[in-house]
Amino acid sequence: SNHEGVTVEGNTFSSTTVGSYSFRARYDGQTTGTAVSIDVYDPELVGKYEIGAIHEVNGVKGVIYAIKTDRHGDTYVYVMSLDEEDLQWSTEKVWCNCCSEYGHWNTEDMLRNGTSPEKYPAAQWCVSHGEGWCMPSSKELQWMWDMLTDGARDFNAPSVAKYNAFIEENGGEPFCQTYYWSSNETNEDLVEVIAFMDDSVVCLDPQKDECYTVRASYRFKVE
Repeated sequence: SNHEGVTVEGNTFSSTTVGSYSFRARYDGQTTGTAVSIDVYDPELVGKYEIGAIHEVNGVKGVIYAIKTDRHGDTYVYVMSLDEEDLQWSTEKVWCNCCSEYGHWNTEDMLRNGTSPEKYPAAQWCVSHGEGWCMPSSKELQWMWDMLTDGARDFNAPSVAKYNAFIEENGGEPFCQTYYWSSNETNEDLVEVIAFMDDSVVCLDPQKDECYTVRASYRFKVE
């Protein structure tokens, strides 16, 4: 938020200013290292877009997996594809500068990197869903995992079976207990994956030319 350093007494917080607020607890002069984030939405928007609901974008059906307000105060709705595919991240090991927290920027960097787009099968598959679709960043993928598990980050959480059934009812493919590619690189050989199985974010050392699972993502700004 823009109110850096404001102290909140007690344990309740409310705001009518839309935005993302980060908190650190202070006790006996010690401040926790971990910040807790709270997103404050415009109530009219929340009624209009619901996490877990079907949304159709450019003729492609997906599921809303996050509603987030960025530091500029712009609110975005994030949609994931109903289908998934097992593909290589890339057919060769080169650095593409994919290290932003936004999947659309990473995907653009990858596909215009001076090499042929067909060298990036997973990203190509994501953009084939239509204009604006991309391979999710590791941050966006984490939001997807949190939504699927209702924050439990455990594949056996009841919400996983519920969402998977809903996805299948709508003609999609259920999530698997596996590793999902993000569009974030760690070096020229390796990519961050999210394990849709436990609390681990970056696990294994996934080589770019191995096959892992990918789901496409789309975001749009709420006006």
